Amino acid sequence: MKTLVLAVLASLAIGSEARAADVCGPVELRFEPGAPNLQIVAWIEDLQGKVIDTPYITRVTGQFGVANRPGAALLKTDFRWPYSRRDMVLPVWAHRRDHHYPKIVMGGACGNSTQTLCPGGNKCGSDCEDSTIAYHSLVSSGEPFYCSPSGSPDAVSCASRFTGSKGAYADPPAFSLYPPRADLTTFNMAVDSPDVLDFAKQNDLVAVSAATPPANALVSPALVWYPQGVPAGDYVAWIELSQESDFSPGHSKTSPDHPNQPDSVSAWDFEGHNFLGQPSVVYKVPFHCDQTNNAAAIATQYVGYSTWDNSDGTLHPPDATIVDKPGSGAGRLLDVDDGTDVYRVKVLGASTIVPSDGGMPPACLAPDQVTGLALTAGQTSITVNFTAPTGGSTANRFAVRYREGNTPITGDMFDQQVAAPSVSAGAPGDHLTSTVDGLLRQTSYAVAVRGIAPCGKGGAVVSQVVSTEVPKFVTLHGCFIATAAYGSPMERHVSKLREFRDSRLLTNPIGQLVTAIYYAFSPPLANAISTDPNLRALARAALRPLVTLVTR
Repeated sequence: MKTLVLAVLASLAIGSEARAADVCGPVELRFEPGAPNLQIVAWIEDLQGKVIDTPYITRVTGQFGVANRPGAALLKTDFRWPYSRRDMVLPVWAHRRDHHYPKIVMGGACGNSTQTLCPGGNKCGSDCEDSTIAYHSLVSSGEPFYCSPSGSPDAVSCASRFTGSKGAYADPPAFSLYPPRADLTTFNMAVDSPDVLDFAKQNDLVAVSAATPPANALVSPALVWYPQGVPAGDYVAWIELSQESDFSPGHSKTSPDHPNQPDSVSAWDFEGHNFLGQPSVVYKVPFHCDQTNNAAAIATQYVGYSTWDNSDGTLHPPDATIVDKPGSGAGRLLDVDDGTDVYRVKVLGASTIVPSDGGMPPACLAPDQVTGLALTAGQTSITVNFTAPTGGSTANRFAVRYREGNTPITGDMFDQQVAAPSVSAGAPGDHLTSTVDGLLRQTSYAVAVRGIAPCGKGGAVVSQVVSTEVPKFVTLHGCFIATAAYGSPMERHVSKLREFRDSRLLTNPIGQLVTAIYYAFSPPLANAISTDPNLRALARAALRPLVTLVTR
């Protein structure tokens, strides 16, 4: 009997070992972005072209739904532009994955078309119009991420709190290849469509969404794919990168092949700028995956580019219309020299992550929670400081999430919150830092941190709440009305008016008198303009002839 038991146990052990050798181990993808604010997706396919997994996507596409939101796709853009479904953002991946989501159009509680009725019988009218960024008040509620299209006073935050339409589902059979946004935590059902309550449920990419990595540095923490029961064999890693306003001679700002759609409300067509330049570029790396392989595979050049408007998933071969210079075109990824290879993308096999003797990695255990969490708030940012745990399972990175509000973030809601830059794990007990940017001033935010094990399991969540600072205003000797109209004293039109004042008006007595009268009477009017988007639009229209004159 004892011999039989030992034989059975040995058989089970051999079978377990064989099964372990027949599946993929972890795979690391290394690359260095060459530009900020890229949209990036990494996915894995088998040799038949079937998408196996999407282990990484940048949050504006994966979490904030930039490719599936209200507004016609070809309207212009600006900092955190709130409308226009950018379904040309990562189209090769989207078409190859072919996952169908409900399509979102302008709308709210009153429906999803200009013919539907609001509660109480009032027609939505143009408030549900998809061809404009203007006048959606009947279907708009508080906006936690996107900015007013009337402009931002700087390049890192919104000018003020903004209300905008979250949209409503289009009627079937319409669909989108991209997920809806999943960052909404508060709703106003008097104006919001009931569909907004379903957005996060439809989004299956939140857990793999991450903040856009900084330029000119290897992606850190490391991007690792942890396959779940995927058979050992040959696979292909793909990386697609999209960038707004990446113009080239072959894809210029004024190219007739890339038309931006004019706003149907002409007074608002002045807002934003053209963005349709070079389309997304794609890198491809075939690799072998098992538990013991230690060979690296690399790509040194891009394999093709997408159709500019997402009308299909065609991968066009490289040509002269796509430039290859740092930060542009194929140069959205930089050459990396690690002493062994020079590459744009490198895929590393399992033995670089699991024990080199080919054994299995240790059991997947969640890391201990971090300690010493401390939040330091500025006007539009929060610095997150914490200490790596000194015991328990080792984390390979620390994920940071945040949301607007006074309630701390718990473990069951962690993955649904907005992703901030993750932090690479150092030694146990190291003091680590992350920064959350682009926040509203004088607003409460909950921030949370958790360790992530090499196998992908998350540890306990630690969360605190802090409020950003009250704005500190600085009096600038600028053009008050123009600054209010354009949103910033440093905006290019305001700069032209200021140059005209300094060179033409302040150099003679009559000009000095006109300037003095202007400064005496303009501040109250500027204050009124700055708080009303409609007045700002009217002021810009009124100033346009003067700006044209002084520019000439």
